[in-house]
Parts: sequence; C-alpha cells; structure tokens
Amino acid sequence: MERIGLKQEIPLRQKISISSPLIVLGIIFLNESVLVGCLVILFGLLVFSINYALVIPKSFSNYYLIRSFNIPLFKVKKTLFFPDYISLFHQSFRQSNNVGFRPNILSDSSYKLYTIKLFQEHKNKIIFTSTNKADVLNYGQDLAQLLGVELYNTLE
Repeated sequence: MERIGLKQEIPLRQKISISSPLIVLGIIFLNESVLVGCLVILFGLLVFSINYALVIPKSFSNYYLIRSFNIPLFKVKKTLFFPDYISLFHQSFRQSNNVGFRPNILSDSSYKLYTIKLFQEHKNKIIFTSTNKADVLNYGQDLAQLLGVELYNTLE
C-alpha cells in the first residue's frame, strides 16, 4: 500500500447554505442574461458536488485532493506532524446554528462522530471524522500499518 485517501464528506447543511444562494441568484440572472444565469447555476451545482480527501502517502508528503463529481480538480499541500501513535475515538461535537443577526433562532446542534487522531508527545490532531464506525476502524488500521506506528483503538 503506497497511500491512503481519507475521503471526507462535507456536511449537507454547509453544501446547501453555500450552493442554494448561488442557484437562486442564477435563476434571477436568467431574466437579464441567459449565459450569466446558466454559469452561476452551474457554479452552484459544482460547489454542491465538491468533496475532498486527505491523502497520506508512505513518504508522508500529505495533501488534500479536491474533487467535484469524483473528478480531481486540484491538490493542496497539508503539513502534519509525524505521529508517535494513532488513536480512534468516539467524540461529541457541538455546532452553532446562528443565522445572521438572529443568533438564537436555530440553537445548537450536537452530534457524535468517530474520529482518527494523530498524537505526538503533547500534540494531537483530528484528521478524519465519520458517522461510520467501520470506516474509521479500517482507515485507522491501514494508516497505522502504512506509517508503522501503534494504533490505540478505544472504539472496542
């Protein structure tokens, strides 16, 4: 195994909040200019389809691979510290749902995710989150084997 791609999904709420204004704006522009309206709508659909993966090769020269409709668009270098060990966690998260000038309209969302964390001395970094326990277990085992480090599995 030469590399591992940790495919991370962007939450649907974030995709909708970014792409829907573009699509509505494109529909409005259709009355003025069909070409501009179609381009804005297509850009909104492109934004909605974007996902990314953190690719970790054996050489540890990491990068994000940005894709749309599973077609690679570009790479962005990602610097991570080389871990002493990797740990798998079940972790709770809280997200604010503030909307513009009405901060209390939707309150907060809390959810639990499975995570892969890299640890080095007193530092740690979450590199992957998922609602699917099997994905985290498989990616964690593959990553520990690829990098030759110990895996602490707190999910079992």
